[in-house]
Amino acid sequence: MIKKSIGLLFLLVLVGSFIFKTTSYTAETPVVQIQLENGGEKPLHYIQELDEVQRKIGEELFLKGSSIINGKKTSRISKHYVCSSCHNNVLEDQKLTISSAEQRLSFAREKGLPVLQGTTLYGTVNKTTWYNGDYEKKYGSLVTSARDTLQNAIQLCAKVCSQGRTLSAEELEAFMHYFWSLQLKVGDLNVSIEENQLLNSGDQAVVLQFINSKFLDHAPATFVEAIPKQERKKGEGANIENGKVIYEQGCMHCHSAKAGNTNLKLGDDLLSYKYLAKATMGNSHQSIYRIVREGTYPIEGYKPYMPHYTNERLSNQQVEDLVGFVLSKAKNNE
Repeated sequence: MIKKSIGLLFLLVLVGSFIFKTTSYTAETPVVQIQLENGGEKPLHYIQELDEVQRKIGEELFLKGSSIINGKKTSRISKHYVCSSCHNNVLEDQKLTISSAEQRLSFAREKGLPVLQGTTLYGTVNKTTWYNGDYEKKYGSLVTSARDTLQNAIQLCAKVCSQGRTLSAEELEAFMHYFWSLQLKVGDLNVSIEENQLLNSGDQAVVLQFINSKFLDHAPATFVEAIPKQERKKGEGANIENGKVIYEQGCMHCHSAKAGNTNLKLGDDLLSYKYLAKATMGNSHQSIYRIVREGTYPIEGYKPYMPHYTNERLSNQQVEDLVGFVLSKAKNNE
């Protein structure tokens, strides 16, 4: 009788332990915690404990380009850009298993997010590669060391992409603490009730495979040519509302009078729309069709440049939507 009672108690302990395990992961649980607890490899850039002072410095560097370190104000990383010129610091996609310009624009419209050329740095610590896809075409061998090491990717962005300087060790460390504060959590992954049971199954192999399947560990980047002249619709069939979102939350992010990133200032005025419409109806480099795909490059005496949009950041249909919006505004304001 005593042996049976002990056996029953042991069984209850096992069941209780399993129940506790199956309810341990919540919406606030970091994705990397689940990976590590279920046999995943620790990232090279892993930070176990975040330092709030470091995080705040990193956030200031991200938003303002400078901060105060050891009692001294740092020089600006770049005279021309800050990280938020090209990158968001919040979730951009409702579904993290695909990289879709259409999905992203819909989400940006709903949340009022900037429509930018660079991928969001929210969740960048959860990636395993950076400067993916066709970026080697633009930066050549510079991306070799930046593709699989986050610290090197940040340095490349600071010095080359932003036309700035190399980060100090203290600045780089602060960035790492800030970006770890932007790591993915279970609540970002759209886990269904059924999937949550799978996530909390207690089977390490199953859990690891599942969590890894819920988000991309890289940001695809495909360079595409401008739409050929003979294929341009020039406003026909355009989604004007989508074009409006792209113009107001994309173009204006850098080209508005208050942005300060470029000499080309645009606005919601007839002169701006007329200028863009005239250039677009032709085939100069200033045409919307070309500039969004080709961007510009730094030149002697003028380092600010326009990064181009990859296919994953702006689709050809969205280019047509932007053109349609601009042409409609230029015409309606005549």
